[in-house]
Amino acid sequence: MLVVPDVRAGLRNGFERPDDGELLSSSLRFERPSAWSDRLRGGFRVRLADRTFIDASAGYPSFGQSGLDIRDAGLALSQLVWRGTGR
Repeated sequence: MLVVPDVRAGLRNGFERPDDGELLSSSLRFERPSAWSDRLRGGFRVRLADRTFIDASAGYPSFGQSGLDIRDAGLALSQLVWRGTGR
């Protein structure tokens, strides 16, 4: 079994934002978070069989945003259906 870990960090700027970036928060107040945000994602890919892989990842894309707490996660299964000759 082959396991490949993956960690990604980045900085994002939302230079075009509808309504100047204003969002409705969970406390039902309008908030205007910064256009800049830091993000961090981590996960892994596992080779289950010769041509079958599973990817799992989780992230927190709202560092540096006061009043904004966003988390996300994903799971994907992929099957290689064609392999080229490599020429």
